[in-house]
Amino acid sequence: MTADQITAMIHKVAAAHPQAIVTFCTNLRAAPLVNELEQALDIPIYDTISAVVWKSLQMAGVDPIGVKGWGRLFTDVY
Repeated sequence: MTADQITAMIHKVAAAHPQAIVTFCTNLRAAPLVNELEQALDIPIYDTISAVVWKSLQMAGVDPIGVKGWGRLFTDVY
């Protein structure tokens, strides 16, 4: 899947105004697209790879805020 295809699919899902969007597949390179899409759509987007990286950093005691461009999961305080 290309970045353009992933972006198009996310926009299609966003048209239904969900509370959040999840990209769920290890073969989708969605994580680098999340930041721009969240800003454009104002909908949180959770990528499964991003979620694993975020939780792994937390478990290791590393602040996830150091990850740039992967969306609000890495910038919001939880």
